[in-house]
Amino acid sequence: MEKYESNNATQLAQNEFFKYDFENIELPGKEYIDALNNTSFFTDKLIEQIQKSGYTGESDDISQAVSYVLNRCKTENISISRQNITNWLSGGTPASSSAGRDNVYKLCFALGMNEKQTGEFFLKAYLERPYNYKNITESVYYFCLKNKLNYTKSTEILQKIEEIPLVDKNKSDEATEIIGHVVDSICDEKTLIEYLSENRVSFSGQNKTATSAINTLLSECMKLAPDEYSITNPHEDNIQVTNVDELLNVIYGYSARATEGYEEKNGKTVPRAVYKESISESKFPELIRKNFPQRQQFENISKNKASYDVIRKALVMLSFYHFFADATVSGADLESGMFDEFVVEMNEILEKCGYVQLYWRNPYDWMIGYCACSPSPLAELRDLIYEYYQGNDEIYQD
Repeated sequence: MEKYESNNATQLAQNEFFKYDFENIELPGKEYIDALNNTSFFTDKLIEQIQKSGYTGESDDISQAVSYVLNRCKTENISISRQNITNWLSGGTPASSSAGRDNVYKLCFALGMNEKQTGEFFLKAYLERPYNYKNITESVYYFCLKNKLNYTKSTEILQKIEEIPLVDKNKSDEATEIIGHVVDSICDEKTLIEYLSENRVSFSGQNKTATSAINTLLSECMKLAPDEYSITNPHEDNIQVTNVDELLNVIYGYSARATEGYEEKNGKTVPRAVYKESISESKFPELIRKNFPQRQQFENISKNKASYDVIRKALVMLSFYHFFADATVSGADLESGMFDEFVVEMNEILEKCGYVQLYWRNPYDWMIGYCACSPSPLAELRDLIYEYYQGNDEIYQD
């Protein structure tokens, strides 16, 4: 069951999957993906939210809207710079960082959102994971938003927790999901402070469940990849997949084309170009190419230096490949459609790792859902990558 309900816009985005004629049209979703470059999720949702909170000015009057938000912040004793608010109302998005997340929470407090509205705002506007309960500050924010306590009260509670001496308990809750359930059940400030103080030792280790899931998926995908590759490329030599680079080559379809020593260009046969390392150089819309799972992202995950967006995108990509590679190797009838089964399994993995469900207005999620809905999900992903990255002459090195 989805934690946050899909509204009409989300449902329309999902409905696009089922309109396409995959058999007769090459990359039928390309036009939709191209249009994602012109979408300002955070600005659109912010304007929608300030209108719900009482703003009666014109939606395109940035100066008036900025003044309204600043007044709300002043009333709630919250500090957000005018420059930040102006940027957010002009098409910008807060940084994907701890400071950026804190600013979004402050904004939600200032606009009078409750805990569910804040969670949806993170998911649907910020396109980020709401409520990392293993972060004491975010657990306190959740408690205050749920119990209609203001931002000032949240800072008071955090100060009280900070003043309690750290106690190293032999056993404390570690799973983000478990901590979230406990925090959700607490109704009074004293119990919250006691619980968070007693479990502070476990809060030092972040993203353990997600990192463990990624490592397991990497191992299982490396085992599946040679068989999936041999089925997909029956005329190619057998391959071994023993590291992340080799696995990503298979997932993204680089290897099959890497064997082509030459290519036709402008009527001449020339050495095939060398690809740049990062898909960030591609023509994918920014919200797809940002933190696209590549070697550097996996290195950051292994060093516990990855952002929530990096971890989530890696989880989604590896789960997508694992699901459909396993189906390919098992001889499943992909053309009969396995979209619903994939979505259920994917959402279960995300929830277990402390994230929320796939969101079809998130461009990255939409791309994965679109591929999952096609008769050949892995081929569709590889064709998209070729279209926006490998087949894009502008990103070739000389």
